[in-house]
Amino acid sequence: MITNITLFFLYLVTVVYLAGFALTNSSTQIKIKEIYMYSGTLAMLGCISELAINSFCRAIFDTPLWMYRVTPVHHGDTSIFAFFQWSLYGYHLYYVQKKLQSFKFKKSLFLLLCSH
Repeated sequence: MITNITLFFLYLVTVVYLAGFALTNSSTQIKIKEIYMYSGTLAMLGCISELAINSFCRAIFDTPLWMYRVTPVHHGDTSIFAFFQWSLYGYHLYYVQKKLQSFKFKKSLFLLLCSH
């Protein structure tokens, strides 16, 4: 099962890269450090937020909002693979931000936050 999930993750990285490459034009410079920043930030905030939000719902409503079934940790609030899922989302957001910057909107941060 671990091999299948790892292969699926690598497949998704390739798909997001190709989709992001199609989104951005050839003159857009891709910076690896920025990709790491987006991926790392989302990986950290995503996992912590999953735990915080689900713990809050358990405390207030006595039921969780979601329950992970594939390799769950922390009572199903998150998964072992959540770090990779959230980092992949940060990877995707990097390309969305680059595309929005190419449009030269004045409110690109607002559009980025509202697009998801």
